[in-house]
Order: sequence, then structure tokens, then C-alpha cells
Amino acid sequence: MERSASTNVESWVESLMMRMLMIVIIGAMIASILGILAIKPFDRGSDAPPPVIQQQEPNSSSASAEVPRSR
Repeated sequence: MERSASTNVESWVESLMMRMLMIVIIGAMIASILGILAIKPFDRGSDAPPPVIQQQEPNSSSASAEVPRSR
């Protein structure tokens, strides 16, 4: 009789652990969805490409003096 009582306790603990794991997984999924919904209003995405930053070309005299050499 002791054996069946310990088996019942083990199955009860296993059932409880599985239930807790499932609750944690579902909680993580809900937190992920709420996080996406909370960030969405701050998304300022638009169809226009970002502005291009134009850099000035270096002077020809300084460019020839600073040519990197390959090894």
C-alpha cells in the first residue's frame, strides 16, 4: 500500500510541475504580445527612405598624401 501512495504523490507532483510550466509558458507568450502592442504606437516607420547624408569629397592634394598601402 505504501508503494501506491508514493506513486500517487509522485504523479501529483509531476502534474503540478507540468501545470506550472504551462502557466509560465503562457505567461511569457502574453507578455510578449503585450510588449509588442505597447511598443507599436511608438513605431514611427514610414515608407520614405531615410535622408542621405552627403559628405564632401577630400581635396586632391590631401587625398594623394594619405593613400593607405596594402601589405
